[in-house]
Amino acid sequence: NLETIYLDNKAINELEIKQKKIILKSKMRKLMVILTGKCNLRCIMCTRKPNNFVLPKEVFEQVQKIFPYLDFISWQGGEVFLVDNFKALLQEASRYPYIQQEITTNGILITKEWAELIAKANVRLIFSIDSLTKNTYEYIRKGAQFEDIIKSVSLIKEARLNYGKSRPVDFINIVVMRSNYLELINFVDFALDYNFDGLNFMHMDGDMVPGENIFQPLDSEAID
Repeated sequence: NLETIYLDNKAINELEIKQKKIILKSKMRKLMVILTGKCNLRCIMCTRKPNNFVLPKEVFEQVQKIFPYLDFISWQGGEVFLVDNFKALLQEASRYPYIQQEITTNGILITKEWAELIAKANVRLIFSIDSLTKNTYEYIRKGAQFEDIIKSVSLIKEARLNYGKSRPVDFINIVVMRSNYLELINFVDFALDYNFDGLNFMHMDGDMVPGENIFQPLDSEAID
């Protein structure tokens, strides 16, 4: 019985934490899985070097064995939608009613089929979108087309309305830089129009793109 397995493990886990035990009999309840190092974009602020890493089959199998105990799992990349067996993995995880799944994605590869699957499975999405103007978006997210991200968020909105039983909390990640800081206020209306629940604004790391980091050196005008 899936419910019994989950609830028994949760009870043991919370007791062991309360008792401040170091060696636990209970299984993990939260998990982050890096599915791949592959990415379909070359964003100017990304510090990761793209690679062909894909989670080995035996690790996929290990992850599936933990599903009965989880209440949260985060799928990340690279770009998760480049992984061939991700769809099967997502559907398998959806069989377990206590798991809140979360996907971090640039969103470009979301099709109508994917949007419907995500909505039916009640999966939370975190879209990475750094600009709402075509030229700036495509400058920051090299290899992307602005029309594709608008299509993707539209598909998700439609699927949520048609299939979602109880809509999860969806977010947009925005990396703040010189090219987009004047646009940040526009994300509020965009989030409302496409039924996003939150905006995560993050600072740019380092000086890998000369002049883009408004915090290094500190740009008082931009900060204001």
